[in-house]
Amino acid sequence: MYQLHELLESYRGTSDAIKKAKKFHDSCMQEETTNKSAIIQKFRNLIGLISGTETNYTFPVILEKIHQLNTWPLFTVSVGPDEWQDDTNVIKISQSDMPYPIDALIEENKSTKEKYLKWDAKQVRQKYLNDMSKTIRMFWNKSENESLAIAEDMLQLEVELANKTRSKDEIEFSRADMYKNTTITDFQQKCSMIDWEMYLTTLTYQTAKIVNTDKIVILHEDKLISLCGIVENTIQNNSSVLYYYLLVHAVRSFMPYFEVSQFADLSEQTELEFDGELWRRCTFYTNKAFGFATAAMYVNATSQNDNVMQIEQLITEVKESFKGFVLKNIWFRGNVRGEATQKIDQMLNKISYPTYIMKQNFLDQFYKFFEVENHWFENLKSWKAFEVTSMFSELGKTTDRQRWIRPPFRVESDYDPVRNNLNFPTAMLHLPFYTADGPITFNYGTLAAIVGHEITHAFDILGRQYNAKGKLENWWDPLTVSSFNQTVKCMKDQYDAYTIGGQKVNGYKTLDENIADNGGLRAAFFAYQLWERKGESEKILPGVDLSNRQLFFTSYAQMFCSKWKPEGLQKHLIDDSHNPGPIRVRGSVSNMETFASAFNCPFISNYNPTTKCRVW
Repeated sequence: MYQLHELLESYRGTSDAIKKAKKFHDSCMQEETTNKSAIIQKFRNLIGLISGTETNYTFPVILEKIHQLNTWPLFTVSVGPDEWQDDTNVIKISQSDMPYPIDALIEENKSTKEKYLKWDAKQVRQKYLNDMSKTIRMFWNKSENESLAIAEDMLQLEVELANKTRSKDEIEFSRADMYKNTTITDFQQKCSMIDWEMYLTTLTYQTAKIVNTDKIVILHEDKLISLCGIVENTIQNNSSVLYYYLLVHAVRSFMPYFEVSQFADLSEQTELEFDGELWRRCTFYTNKAFGFATAAMYVNATSQNDNVMQIEQLITEVKESFKGFVLKNIWFRGNVRGEATQKIDQMLNKISYPTYIMKQNFLDQFYKFFEVENHWFENLKSWKAFEVTSMFSELGKTTDRQRWIRPPFRVESDYDPVRNNLNFPTAMLHLPFYTADGPITFNYGTLAAIVGHEITHAFDILGRQYNAKGKLENWWDPLTVSSFNQTVKCMKDQYDAYTIGGQKVNGYKTLDENIADNGGLRAAFFAYQLWERKGESEKILPGVDLSNRQLFFTSYAQMFCSKWKPEGLQKHLIDDSHNPGPIRVRGSVSNMETFASAFNCPFISNYNPTTKCRVW
């Protein structure tokens, strides 16, 4: 982020796209000079543009306007590959994210997290009331009692939505069961809260033509039908609460882009932005908005493409290791193993960045309709509208597996099961994940383990439901599924037994990531052993008294160095699907006898337990 901030401040380029990115960034940096009352008025102007008043509004109209701003209360619309049939991008309608922890809103007897750390339902609900009532007071000039009464109605609606339209916190689920291909006409008959053809026509008016017979995908159809019933009932009995529910969501979706003190009630203690937060926030959102342009700037300034061939070779070695050793579990047999090998062979590697972003014509054309002004609030509206238009421009097109969906300037690898892609973006191809100049052993312990982690996701609880072409298919036989579930239970129980900072780890919520950590480290070590057998000389790391195998595991562990405040650790344990770093390291290395051997661990110790769990 610091490097990118410096580039946005100093970079000189002729591309219109890069000029827009710099102007976008500058408008954010200048936002702190805008006084609080002027920013509040901009929010009120936004409310006025979206709708009329609480007693005189049209539900479908304000829903369309808010969704056009890439803000999705009630439900979410996206465009992506059809996961069942052809290779065409289709509209998908699904549940939207809720702004507060769902488990705290669902009635206690429906929660699945009784034995794990969880948010206090009473505190969450009180925070909801405080946040919503303050927002209503600030932007609608309501009295404290009026604001609280509206917030209480909103909370009641939120609780009803959570209980009737949300699933439990399930990790083990069937994607095929929740995925339904249908048509607009068929769904209209089941959910009539809006005219779906008109709604989708409004959202796609610049990019596509919608007709009632068009195929759409509904995720969790039963839950969405329940949502429709709740909305229709609310419109009849208390329509004003729906007005505030939608508008407050829209307003609050813009608030994270501004300094927190702009919205703070200064009569109360508030954690204000600390020095330097402005440039981090502005750089972060500029990268999200102009990800291809910022990546091109970074690559031009750092020569980051120099090591792609070496990294490609490392990925190939880990894939071969996975096929040759990891997949040869005694329970993973016959045709299933053959199809798994084929799935690895057909994985696409996306390394560093797509070369087309270095072409000025591509960048300028891609961001052609992204209008950027000198004012931060207007640029945010423009960005949100651009995102929606760009998404719908892919509707009806053939799915392009080579296309980069997420910007390459980010420190986060991933595996995409629908496209069967591995993604290793440019901003993570350096220390502590990779070095071109240090010992090869280091790179096996770091980047090779990351590669193995992402490959393992193709065979975890979710990933195994997709075949080599990224289509939903039940390609495992029942005996293999049963054996897999037994090994998975061992790993769940293992992590359930861990604590950190006096808090219990959730071995269920983190299960897929734990499977990937373990499989990734194992695949990387097998690949390293194959390199060892070549007998090539290794560079010596000065001042470090470690054997090569000790260096392998130490470099792996260093990737997870991290630090939290107590409240940050609590939030991580409750909400994140990844365990805290120390648990990720302990959980994976303690399942490997080679780790115990490398460090001469005692026969029974924390990092060398008698029971070792292995899924892959």
